[in-house]
Amino acid sequence: MNNYRIFILGVGSLGQLVAHALRKEHPGLRITFLLHRSEIASQWYASGEAIRCVTNGRIDHSGDFDIELISSPATRQVVYTPPKSPIKFLLVATKTYATSEALSSLKHRLGSSSTICFMQNGVMDEVTSSVFSDAKSRPSYWAAVCGRSVNRTSLFSIAHSGSGGIEFGAVSLAPKNLLNPDLTPSPPPDLMIRLLLATPALQPVLMTPDHIKIAQLRKVVVNASINPLTAIFRCKLGQLLDNPLRFRLMRALFEEAQAIAREIISEALPYSASAWQEENVWLSVKTVAENGRANQSSMLQDVMAGRQTEIDYINGYLISQARRLGVCCNKHKIVTGMVKSLRVFEDDEVLSTFAVRKDFAKGNSVDNS
Repeated sequence: MNNYRIFILGVGSLGQLVAHALRKEHPGLRITFLLHRSEIASQWYASGEAIRCVTNGRIDHSGDFDIELISSPATRQVVYTPPKSPIKFLLVATKTYATSEALSSLKHRLGSSSTICFMQNGVMDEVTSSVFSDAKSRPSYWAAVCGRSVNRTSLFSIAHSGSGGIEFGAVSLAPKNLLNPDLTPSPPPDLMIRLLLATPALQPVLMTPDHIKIAQLRKVVVNASINPLTAIFRCKLGQLLDNPLRFRLMRALFEEAQAIAREIISEALPYSASAWQEENVWLSVKTVAENGRANQSSMLQDVMAGRQTEIDYINGYLISQARRLGVCCNKHKIVTGMVKSLRVFEDDEVLSTFAVRKDFAKGNSVDNS
């Protein structure tokens, strides 16, 4: 174990969740956080070089992590020249819009013998075209889809309920035969994936390549239905369930999103279309909102902090796919514009914008079906 090292790019809530769980389950594993800004390193040392994790009110800490400062092409600021040793195992948990740039600075340390596990949706095609266009030297890709709501309470402190697992699956970039299922066996998990699968706190599940793609689409639909509404209303997840108007808007966004996802699956994975069950995905939307009802979404946190949001990789992805497929996507276009305006919207204003009837939107109770 001491001969292996897992690098984690991104110290957000998901990166910290996985790092904390790995450290607790595999104390001898070497883990390194890759940082782009020196001030984050300073705050790491000031925090006692530990992650604080609160699970259902129970406080735990983990430490013994290494950090590396790497150069940022955007600012041309080099605070530390990283070692030239290859990176064999890399878990990527950065913001979607920063992923390609971050990986560009590590390209010389990654190769065909490397494995990258992406914790975000919608970035692999961009990374492939802009960073790893040469198939011969491209790392192996794995995807991870987290079904857990994790809230970062401070820079190196996270909180979560412990409910919801993480699905892992190998990603195939080869063209599909759309008439027949891909019977090629998945590549065997390498050490990093085996360690993740052997970490019970993550509630890990190994998926086939086709089913991890469906899981990624499910995650996009869930996030696209929830996150923008929390941003425009400046509300926590649970307030979408408790407010009749917001609940119905969430359902409306879901209906439009899942119709697009169904078309994507029918086109790319027709033999797996039966795996997409609308009501099961809607249940996932409500479950995520319920399990994280006291949390702010990452999109809301970004808006309140004046940071760039990931909406172009969530709702924006659905909009681009709808345009390509000729499917209606008006509601997601509207909500994307609202989020980008950075305004706070009142219920009546949103009601008018979405042309929702008042007698429908202001029912006496919320139908959670």
